[in-house]
Amino acid sequence: MPLGSRQSNGLYLKVVNSKIAQTVPEGTEGAVKRELQGGKRKGQPTWELMHDYVAGQIDGGEINSNEYGKTIHLHLKDSDGSKFIFQIPWNSSMRDQFSKRIPNIDVSKPLEINVFPDQKTEKPVLLLKQESSNIPFAFTRENPNGLPEWKRVKKMGEETIDKSEYDEFLYNLTVEFFEQFDNGEKPTHQEVASDEYEEEEKESSTGEDTLDEDVPF
Repeated sequence: MPLGSRQSNGLYLKVVNSKIAQTVPEGTEGAVKRELQGGKRKGQPTWELMHDYVAGQIDGGEINSNEYGKTIHLHLKDSDGSKFIFQIPWNSSMRDQFSKRIPNIDVSKPLEINVFPDQKTEKPVLLLKQESSNIPFAFTRENPNGLPEWKRVKKMGEETIDKSEYDEFLYNLTVEFFEQFDNGEKPTHQEVASDEYEEEEKESSTGEDTLDEDVPF
């Protein structure tokens, strides 16, 4: 099964506290209680199973937009037909860790997504694997391969970072990657079993980061 705890229910998954969170009903064995940090249900409790990884065949995806921002929705399908949508906040280092590997992802092979905290920053890190091997970045400091650099610019007398060309490049790369799929079938609201789904998605799309302080690579 594709989740680290060997459970599969056709669900939306997101990253919480450097783990993959699966929302479940109150009373589910092993579930951890947490207060929602955003959206209209901010401060209300939710119960989640926490996983180290999710794996499956890529079945499509899209960049979802709402009033809270953009989120990558990566569709995964298990060998038994179970479906997942793994959510990656757009304004986060996790976006880079996914999108900058896209040219090296073999869509004919299952993908494993591991999530763990960075040893220095404690921010979540995505490690992508296929056939037990790490998928390397296609864009590095030594070989940027056309990825635009961030620019330091002055606005109203203050120095700031302009990432617009960088973000646009990764946006187009991600959109083009998903265009090769028929985008599969999204889980229905019954499969997600959530009147909570809408608010859960809005909360996750706010991301874990705002503006990274270090230049890319």
